[in-house]
Formats: sequence, structure tokens, C-alpha cells
Amino acid sequence: MTTYKRGHHSETYRIKAISRHWLGKKRLRDVSKDDVYDYREERLKCIQPSSLRRELNLLSHVWNTAKDEWGMPLPNNPFTKVPLPRMPASRQRRLSAEEEDLLLKSLGTPKNRSTEQIVRFAIATGLRRSEILRLEWTDIDKARRCLHVKDTKNGSSRWIPIMEEVAAVLRNQHDSQSSRVFPVSENALKLAWTRSLKKAGICDLHFHDLRHEALSRWADRLNGNVFKLRQISGHRTLTMVMRYVHPILDETYYGNAFSLSSSA
Repeated sequence: MTTYKRGHHSETYRIKAISRHWLGKKRLRDVSKDDVYDYREERLKCIQPSSLRRELNLLSHVWNTAKDEWGMPLPNNPFTKVPLPRMPASRQRRLSAEEEDLLLKSLGTPKNRSTEQIVRFAIATGLRRSEILRLEWTDIDKARRCLHVKDTKNGSSRWIPIMEEVAAVLRNQHDSQSSRVFPVSENALKLAWTRSLKKAGICDLHFHDLRHEALSRWADRLNGNVFKLRQISGHRTLTMVMRYVHPILDETYYGNAFSLSSSA
């Protein structure tokens, strides 16, 4: 059931959106491959390919569950007959020093105190938004100076070293009476984030981009050690981790420049 899944808020939102659509009003046994094609082309005019892939995967899962687990007499799954839209190139958006300064200044009010601390925490740790909001004080190991990320996207827990930037945020949050380090709802954070970007005049910056920025900084701190970086990021494959390793092409690493002229 959706309510017991990790990320159930997003899936519930998708289910509601599909239920309002003409396809969502059809009985499963009446859905044809042509319907799925039409749905795909129509939705691509409104949403990103990545979002459509999630919707089609969800509908395919509903079909398989109804047929295989509930025993409904359904034909072959039409959602597996329609090619999924191609995914765009992975985002490489990084937060510039100027943008970071503007963003934190826009959040520098008592009303936005919690959001400011969350943003600082995200930049320092590389945790996902959901991981930050679920973090509890019992997950903080003061003796070992690390925090335990238990409820993760891929289901594997990991430990993150507590650097001074992280320790400063934890000290600022320690007066909270909640069991959570950041007692803020996901919706409240989204609204505050949108307002702060508008106030700072920053365009095309997602909260998840802070994770890319943080892990890129971790890659520099770890001298490009992808094995250690994977422990920080929680990714299962080195291919995903390599997105955050940005080589510095200068003479420090590659020696002096060379000439392409014939006299060299």
C-alpha cells in the first residue's frame, strides 16, 4: 500500500493526478496500448519525461498487482508495450558562492530560521530533503562525531562525519523540544524555499541541487576518492558517484602546458 512506502507523499500526489485524468476513469480491463500511447503524448505536453516515467511505472505496477496478486482476469500489461520517454541528461547544477550568500541572506530572518539551518545542513552533508526532515536526535552520535542516516532512498543506512559546519547547525537546533532535529513539514520547507529563491533572485535552483553541491565539495575534500564518497552519498554504484567528481585541469595535476606548434 502507498501509505507504507518510502516517498508515499509523492506517490499519493501522482495517484490523485492520474485519477482526475480520462485514463484514470477507465476500468483496467478496458485500457489498451493505444490508450497508453495517447496518455504518454498528452502528458508529455504538461510534465517532464522523468515525471511521466514515474506515472507509467506506477500504472504498470497497479496492473501487475491487480492481475498477479488480486487474481483479476486481465490481458497482458499494455504499459509494458509502450516505450518510456527518454530521460534528459543528468542535472549538473551547482550553487555558486554568490548564490549561496544571497540565498542565506534571504533566509536570515527569525521566520526563516529553521529553513536557513536546513539549507546550511544540506550543503554541509549532502543529505536528501526527506533524510534531513526524518533525522532524529537519537541518530546523532556525539562520541564518534557522526550522524546515522537510517531511512534512506535505497534502504541502506549510512554514517556521515560531523564536520564543524554540521556541528554548528546542530548546536543551533538543540533547543528544539521535538524528537526530530528539524521539526518542519515537507510542504512548509517547499514554500519557504520557493519564497527565498524569489527574494534572492536565483533562478533554476532545486533543493536537490544542494545535494549535488555538497557531494561535489565532499569529492574535493576526499581528493576524488570515489569509494569514500560513495559511503557519504549512499549511492550503490560508482557510476552515480562519479557525477560529483569534477577534475581540475591545471598544472598542479598535469604539469606545465605544452605547445602544439611544430617548433616545440
